Amino acid sequence: MSGSSLRAAGDVKAVEYDLAPGRTRWALLHTPADREPTRIRVPSDYLEHLGTIAPRNTQRAAAHDLALWFGWCIARGLEWQGADARSVTAFVTAMQVRPKGRPLHSDALVAHLDRAARGDSTVRRAVQSVKALYAWAAAFDLVAGRIAAVAPPRQRAPKPITRLDPDDVAILFAAVEQHPGDQLFVGLMHGCGLRISEALGLRFEDLHFESDNRMLHACSVPGPHLHVVPRAPQELPPGVSHKYSKERLIPVEPRILDMYSRFIVHRITVLGDDDLASSVFVSLHGRHKGMPWSMAAGQKRIRRIAERLGWQGKFHAHVLRHTYGSELNDAGVELERVQALLGHASPKTTAIYTHPHASRLIEATASLTAYRREKYGW
Repeated sequence: MSGSSLRAAGDVKAVEYDLAPGRTRWALLHTPADREPTRIRVPSDYLEHLGTIAPRNTQRAAAHDLALWFGWCIARGLEWQGADARSVTAFVTAMQVRPKGRPLHSDALVAHLDRAARGDSTVRRAVQSVKALYAWAAAFDLVAGRIAAVAPPRQRAPKPITRLDPDDVAILFAAVEQHPGDQLFVGLMHGCGLRISEALGLRFEDLHFESDNRMLHACSVPGPHLHVVPRAPQELPPGVSHKYSKERLIPVEPRILDMYSRFIVHRITVLGDDDLASSVFVSLHGRHKGMPWSMAAGQKRIRRIAERLGWQGKFHAHVLRHTYGSELNDAGVELERVQALLGHASPKTTAIYTHPHASRLIEATASLTAYRREKYGW
């Protein structure tokens, strides 16, 4: 098939065919509307060449990448031989905003980091496949070679840590209400701003939940609170490490005390006299019964909660800590105290966690408008 005939709309598919027993090759087929499939010569010849030098998985990936590229060129009415760096940039954008498995000219859009989006590595691989084709074709004077020098896209930086809105918080706690362990685990990270490693490293001796803690804990600090205590790796559950070196104190809200009461009743009911662990979070069933949750176990619980809510790829443990810091800021707590509660060595780190909620920005602007109206008569 010549380059000019690719102007006709239709599908482009990567097809694997048998060359000999145990040997296969790939080709690209273009199927215009109401017409028979036709082999696209140059990319198919290239794939045949690739079959002599590359592993089967590489051949398959390149075939599908090139099918995506040629399908995109056809949909845009672009002669593939005339493509240039701007064409590749537009191709990359199309891959990033269209769901995987869907044509690049579809109307469907998807956000970065959504499970339906193509990953950065997939996009970079597709660009490399296109570049390799054009480099090969340029060696035979089939194209000018302008694309072969195009650099693949840089890996996009992850989205900034986000916070949960009040509605999201309500949905989250409704989802864990019937699971006392998960409820307390999530509650401590959201209600006290704990890192996941800090929550997993908690011991009962760190929880000073009495109105007067002098008798039970020899602690002079009044009211319910907990202590985040740095510990050596050998004193922590598997995979858990502490990135801080200073102990800090965090007051505890009444709702955390309610969660803790439910959790303790549930734990005693399940473990009974077998409960000898000093760690707050331990497995209640299975072969690890009575053993502290490892980092992998804690992260798995967060993933399961995310799956339960349909928040895969959007929700992780640190979102809870970020929400805590952001809500402190929304409540008018000064930066110095937010820094102390979060355990940051530098106020610059704390500033990342204190983006005001949109409603407070609106209120601030309304206050400024009222001030200026009074001051300037605007």
